[in-house]
Amino acid sequence: TEDHKAVNSPLLHLGLDIGIRRDTTALTAVYYNPDWQAYCLWGHMCWEARKDLEGHNKDVIIQEATDKIVSLCDTASVVALWYDEYQYISEAQRIRKAGFGRILKPVNQQGENTAFSNCLKGHLDDGDFLMYKDTQVLNHFKNTSVEVGERGWRIVKRKQTHPIDLTVSIAMALYGCAQSKDYQRSSYNENVHTRSLMSAA
Repeated sequence: TEDHKAVNSPLLHLGLDIGIRRDTTALTAVYYNPDWQAYCLWGHMCWEARKDLEGHNKDVIIQEATDKIVSLCDTASVVALWYDEYQYISEAQRIRKAGFGRILKPVNQQGENTAFSNCLKGHLDDGDFLMYKDTQVLNHFKNTSVEVGERGWRIVKRKQTHPIDLTVSIAMALYGCAQSKDYQRSSYNENVHTRSLMSAA
């Protein structure tokens, strides 16, 4: 119920980065904790790309990500899903049909990469973005490099074969959360909700 969500979940902004070819697909959740005056990583989940006989990625990975998103909408307080509109058209329709069209926030990853990259850098520099310790998240950050242009940072891969999807999805979710007015709920029981994307029904 909505009352249960209000007690047990902060207001979550999801970031979805869909893997192409050899990449993973990553889903992350970020929220703002007014008690700490900081943004926090609430959870993450990654799907490894699977190939068909012709070497193409199977769409089942994207479908599994959508299933997780719909499940989170049923069990947690999801404010928005920030995603690349060109890679997720059919699955966005599934989310609308499930009754959660209000959360859809399409992002042009090419055009807005600098904006969400600078957002992530700024909050990391300021020390007001908190992440739990996790080897998978750390490895994606280690794989990440940046290009510096006139408008600032732009997230890029250090090596083409190394995934950075968690970095990108975190940056998108944080960017959405930072510019949203929907993050003023009080904090919740940290002992109950930690890295909850993996365990959510």
